[in-house]
Amino acid sequence: MSASYVEKLLSRCRAEHVCSPGAAESDIDAVERSIGRTLPEEIRDLYRAMNGAEFWVDGEFPCRLLALKEISPVWVLFGKAAGNSSLVALLEWQGDYVGVDLSTSCPIRIIFCAIETFPSELRGVCDSIWEMISKILDSGGSEWLWPAVLTYLRERGPL
Repeated sequence: MSASYVEKLLSRCRAEHVCSPGAAESDIDAVERSIGRTLPEEIRDLYRAMNGAEFWVDGEFPCRLLALKEISPVWVLFGKAAGNSSLVALLEWQGDYVGVDLSTSCPIRIIFCAIETFPSELRGVCDSIWEMISKILDSGGSEWLWPAVLTYLRERGPL
């Protein structure tokens, strides 16, 4: 993604939604120590720009970007006994989470985790945090997640 495209997305976020101020490098570093994983640069860039956000608060499908202090492995947030510590939540959506698996060196893959099927069924959403933000912004508060999951499945197959 080009820097101008990312800046346009961030400008839209700030203009249209409730965004917290960006995080300091020391806060990002502290989260990395806490979860024992390094965040990809695009996620660090997102949190430098906004440390949490509430999207479509009055819409049919509100969601929120977790603040750094809330980032945790998905299994912990779901209250499961154990799980994959590299799959961390970044977004809360109707009691479920959208996260990223930090164990691979592949391009970022955004993953939907539903409490009813976690951890046996994980669904790909998109390949970039900026693509996810774009889908959220373009949704107009309507359903964006399941259409993204279905498109991902059709184009790339199951995880």
